[in-house]
Amino acid sequence: MADNRYITSQNETWDSISLRVYGNENRMHVLIEANYDYRDVAVFPANCELVIPELPRGGRIAFPPWRANG
Repeated sequence: MADNRYITSQNETWDSISLRVYGNENRMHVLIEANYDYRDVAVFPANCELVIPELPRGGRIAFPPWRANG
């Protein structure tokens, strides 16, 4: 399973990128974890290269600790 790459456009955000690549903005934490150096970016400039990890089969992923019901 190879990771894909994504080049940002001016003014994109984590949730808009997640919606574009995964079809769901709620997967943005997967992108942030895979691109830790950009974790503090809220609005991207153009031409940042991000790693886009593949989701596990079935598209189900564990919620991050701050979203987990407990």
